[in-house]
Amino acid sequence: MIPVRRFRVTLAVLAAVLVVGVAVPSVDARMPRARPYHPGRHITLDTNLLSVSGVSAWAIDEYLKTATSLPPLGKAFVDAERKYGINARFLLAAAVHESGWGRSYIARAKHNLFGYNAYDRDPVRFASAYATFAANIDDTARFIKDMYLTRGGRWWGGQPTLRSMQQFWSSSHTWGINVSRIATSIHLAKLKGRKISFAAPVVGGLLHPGERASVHLGWVGGSIPTGVEFVATWEPIALDSDAMTAGTSSVVAGDLPRLVGATAPSTAPANPSPGAARPGAADLVRSTIATARRVGAGTRRIELLVLAPAAPGRYLLNVEMRDSDRRPLPAADRIRIPGVEVRVWGDRAVSYDIEPDVAGDGAVVRITNTGRTTIPAISPRIPPASRDPEAEVSRSLVTVTASASGPANAAPRQLITAPLIADLPPGASVSLDLPGIKALTGMTRNWLSVDLIVLGDATWLGPYRSAGAWFSDAGSGQQSLPGRSSQPD
Repeated sequence: MIPVRRFRVTLAVLAAVLVVGVAVPSVDARMPRARPYHPGRHITLDTNLLSVSGVSAWAIDEYLKTATSLPPLGKAFVDAERKYGINARFLLAAAVHESGWGRSYIARAKHNLFGYNAYDRDPVRFASAYATFAANIDDTARFIKDMYLTRGGRWWGGQPTLRSMQQFWSSSHTWGINVSRIATSIHLAKLKGRKISFAAPVVGGLLHPGERASVHLGWVGGSIPTGVEFVATWEPIALDSDAMTAGTSSVVAGDLPRLVGATAPSTAPANPSPGAARPGAADLVRSTIATARRVGAGTRRIELLVLAPAAPGRYLLNVEMRDSDRRPLPAADRIRIPGVEVRVWGDRAVSYDIEPDVAGDGAVVRITNTGRTTIPAISPRIPPASRDPEAEVSRSLVTVTASASGPANAAPRQLITAPLIADLPPGASVSLDLPGIKALTGMTRNWLSVDLIVLGDATWLGPYRSAGAWFSDAGSGQQSLPGRSSQPD
């Protein structure tokens, strides 16, 4: 006879064992090991679901638009992968399967794509409701990771795979097989398959600190997805403030480009506005999401609006394509866009062009106001008591000199000194003709130096107010080089 007390204890132990047996699912010790996932390959019953899919948000959006009635959710699926480490292609396939390609009542009425908590006895009643599809994707991904794909989770089946999940996720024993088939059938587009190739960006007009630049980006090949974003990054090459701190130095002939019959604007730096503070390190590189819009139907050009850096100088403008969630594209989707050097001009700035004239024995010097401040030709203040007011008026003068051996020649020959005859507003240019340079200097090859002094103030344009270039008579058979700034960039 068993004592009553011992009998009750035995029953309690048996009950506890039964409860544990019901609450904790058994693990199949013969479960195959998880196999690595390779981006773009099939997802099988034994693929490791804790893997990087390599898919892009824009490609998921395109797929959902063509195959389902769901809105763009690529960002939500990719974010869930980054946050919980679950393969986004698997999550997409599971959502499509559970929601009937987005058409199920639970999906439409409750933003519940996975049938979360939709118990068989009354799915519509028990299914969880969410404010958005994105909230449902995040919550379900977290639940799957914690309960099914993590050792020690309530429904951990031995491996982070569909075969393991299938034991406890659904009353259907074919759930994992169906999800695997859908995941394998999903075709997500790749940018590289469209054979897209970009030309270097083209920046329109003069650019000043803090302004919005219009950047034209052309390409050949297939179409660029609507959801793709662009990011512009400014990389400083040489700041005007650094050049002014270092002082003026000349450019030797060997530093100049060897181009025949070509012209190029100089890159004379402009001083910042008086009293302007030197920018900090955070101002030197500015990364901003550019607003992209198409220019004309069927054209192969995109126009970007990009905010310029805060400090004048020379920069390398790099444009990068980003996913629709504004994160870097997967490696298989990345397409290189060439960088381009861009000059950001200060408030007081000029550029110079020096090119051969039509006759070939002279030169044409063109000075352009590239700043935001008008360059005055003459001082507005005339001493009222002066007998000859014009004699005391401060003028802005342009001087062009020629040297035989280089810009450091101790005895340069002055070719012309001319005043500005009118104020030079921003963007305006003035040209000076210098005919017969060989006859004036007696040399077939000359270093031409151009200097602009505003109102007699050598600091008005900063220490880099000049430019220089080699010039040779066309009949001499020697090379003629384009104008270039004489400052050290």
